Amino acid sequence: MSTEAGRRHGGRVAQRSGAVARGVQSLKATWSPRRTWSSCGAAVLAAFATATLTACATSGTSRVSGVCERSTVVQHVVLVVDSVSPRAGPELVPLQGDRVNLTLTLLPDRDPLHHCPDVSGPAAWSGELPDVLRTGAGDSAQAAWRIEGDAVAMNLNPGVFDNNLLITLPLSGEVGHWGLSTFVGEVVGGRVLVGG
Repeated sequence: MSTEAGRRHGGRVAQRSGAVARGVQSLKATWSPRRTWSSCGAAVLAAFATATLTACATSGTSRVSGVCERSTVVQHVVLVVDSVSPRAGPELVPLQGDRVNLTLTLLPDRDPLHHCPDVSGPAAWSGELPDVLRTGAGDSAQAAWRIEGDAVAMNLNPGVFDNNLLITLPLSGEVGHWGLSTFVGEVVGGRVLVGG
């Protein structure tokens, strides 16, 4: 690719990323944990987020540490159900040993004053979660991430204090952890295999 063509392509990516960030900010500004979404509204929001994040994915990376470089991160993961707590309830017990494939998309923090470890941002996920885990992922495919120590922590049900599906991915790319937390603590969880 010529230098001029590279500049033009880079400009389109920057414009697209800026538009995505503005679109997500506008969605975040209108969302309130007290507001309930109709199933139609949630579907429209999920479709918009998926289309927007897919368009942005071409300028991204699959390295989780890319969030520190202000890159969009698209990561394919496998959630392995390694443990089910006795407090989990009978509906979660059959999940023991199952694997769930997800694609996580983390949008970068574009604020030039923020540097790792002080960054966070919006995210989205796609994949087929079993219904009993889907309750911890909210009504849409929206999520939020932040740096916690040497890892990225994602909450698939942001704005809710109970019933959260949480995913932690080390910046080094090593095996992570996931868990479904309720008011009694983590009731089911396990490893997160990166690149699944």
